[in-house]
Amino acid sequence: MHCSGVAAKPGAYISIYFASMTAKRVLISIDARLLARIDQECARNGFKRSTYLAQLAERELQAASGPGATPTARAALAALDTLLSSATS
Repeated sequence: MHCSGVAAKPGAYISIYFASMTAKRVLISIDARLLARIDQECARNGFKRSTYLAQLAERELQAASGPGATPTARAALAALDTLLSSATS
């Protein structure tokens, strides 16, 4: 999957997918207050609700499988943080 990003407004960043992405319609239920917050964020940054929700889901899924996802990786990253903080002190 190829992706790129564009700023909708200064400081906002959204992913745009090309080629292998096929969009599917889904029906989900969301608390009305949460939906209002989502819509406010979309209006503030100038992008569509679907784009924003897809971006959030992608970020969450990458975090679950990205650097630091396993206990061993988290321990190694913590050790590096400790090493680097003591080196700069």
